[in-house]
Amino acid sequence: MDQDPDDHVQCGVDPEELRHFQEVLCSFCEYGVCMAYEGTRRVHAVREIPVTDRTLLPVDSLLNADAAAFFAAAKRNAEFFARVAVGQGIFDPEVISSQTFAPLMDARNVLNREPGGAAAGHGLGSALPGVPSGESPYVVDFGRRLVTSPHNQRKVHQTLHSVAREWSDEGAAEREECFTPLIQELRRRLPLGAGERFRHRVLLPGAGLGRLVAEVVSAGYRAQGNEFCYQMLLTSEYILNGLGDTTWELHPWADSCTNEVRRGDNVRGVRVPDIAPQELLDFDESAGHGLADDDSNVIPPFSMTAGEFMEVYEDRVAFWDSVVTCFFIDTAPRITEYIRALYRMIKPGGYWINLGPLLWHWAPSLPGNPAHSVGSQLDRRNLESVELPFDYVEAAIVAAGFEMLNVEWRNVHYTHNVRSMLSSQYKVVFFTARKPAGA
Repeated sequence: MDQDPDDHVQCGVDPEELRHFQEVLCSFCEYGVCMAYEGTRRVHAVREIPVTDRTLLPVDSLLNADAAAFFAAAKRNAEFFARVAVGQGIFDPEVISSQTFAPLMDARNVLNREPGGAAAGHGLGSALPGVPSGESPYVVDFGRRLVTSPHNQRKVHQTLHSVAREWSDEGAAEREECFTPLIQELRRRLPLGAGERFRHRVLLPGAGLGRLVAEVVSAGYRAQGNEFCYQMLLTSEYILNGLGDTTWELHPWADSCTNEVRRGDNVRGVRVPDIAPQELLDFDESAGHGLADDDSNVIPPFSMTAGEFMEVYEDRVAFWDSVVTCFFIDTAPRITEYIRALYRMIKPGGYWINLGPLLWHWAPSLPGNPAHSVGSQLDRRNLESVELPFDYVEAAIVAAGFEMLNVEWRNVHYTHNVRSMLSSQYKVVFFTARKPAGA
C-alpha cells in the first residue's frame, strides 16, 4: 500500500535522517553518471589535441580501445552500486520515484532493461563515435543536475577502493599489514581455551566493510562492528548478505587517470569477495558459544551497528573484553572523548588494541582558511577539532586510567593501487592498553 512520505515522521523516522539516507543511495546510483562525464572529458581532451601532435600519440587507441575499456569498467561498477542501492527496499515507491531522487529510478532501469536494449535518455555511447553503445556505463541525461554532492561522490569512490582492500585478493597484503597484527595481539591478550569460542566480546568501531570484524569472529571471538558511513554500511551489507555464493568483477581504480604505468592498469578488474563471508562466519546461531546462561546482554557472534560511535555506545559500561581500533581514533574531533568512552565501556582487565595514524579527519584542510573560523556554517566538529601528537595522546590514555602495555611503530599501506606510481603509506602506531583489573 502506498504511503505519504510524511508518514515516516509518524513512524518515528527523522526526516533529515531519511533524506540523508536517500542522498547516500543517490550517490551510488549517480556513480555511473559521474563516470560518464569523466569519460566524456577524456575523449574530448584527446580530440582537442592539435593535429601536429597527434602523430606522437596512439590517438586511435585512446579514442576507441582505451575509451571502451574505461566505459566497460565504469558500467560494471555502476551496476554493482545500483544493486546495492536497489537492494535497500525499505522506502515507499512514492519516495523513491519522486523527482528529487530520480537516480533511484535510474538504478532500477539499469538493472531491469534487457541487455543491449534501448533505454530512455541520452546514451553515452551514441555521443562518442568509436565507443560501443553497449559499453556505456549508464543512461545519462546531460541536462539533469546531479543530486549527489562532491562529498558523497568521493565517499563512493573511497568505498570502491575499500572493497579492494578488504574483500579482494589484491588487498591481501594490506590486510596482512593491518589486520593480522591486531588479531594476533587479541589472541595473545585474550587466549581461548577449550569450549571458550565466542566467550569474549570484542568491539570494532570504524569497521568499514566488515572484513576485520568477520576475521575476528573467525578467530573465535564474539565481535560487533560499528560504522558511521552509510556508503560503507550498505556496501558491506550487500557483500555479506546479498551476494550469496556469487562474485563480482569490480574495477576499483577506474576513477583514477594519473600515475598509470601501462595502459589498462587503472581499469583492471578484481574479484569480490575473495572468500565467501559464510566461510568466515561459520557458526551455529542457536548455540551458547561459551557465554553463561544468565548473561542478559548476549549479542550475536557477528553483528554490525550503524551510527556515530559516541552515540551508539553512550550507555555501555564495563561491557567489552576488548575494543580493537584500526585507522579509527583520528576520526575524533576531541580524542579525549574517545579515550574516556573506551575506558568506560571496557571491562576491568580488558584491552584496547589500536593500529593507525593520526590524520585527524576534522582538522582544517588549509590552516587559516576563513571557512574554518568560528561562526562559520561548517560542521561543528571542524571547529572543535584538536590535533595532538602521539606523545600527548599517550599521556592522555595513561591519565584516563589505562596501563600502556606496549607501543610499536609500523609502516603500512592504506587502499593503495599496487600498480600505481603513487601509494599511500603510513607510519602507524600499534599499541595495547589495559584497563586495570580493579578499576
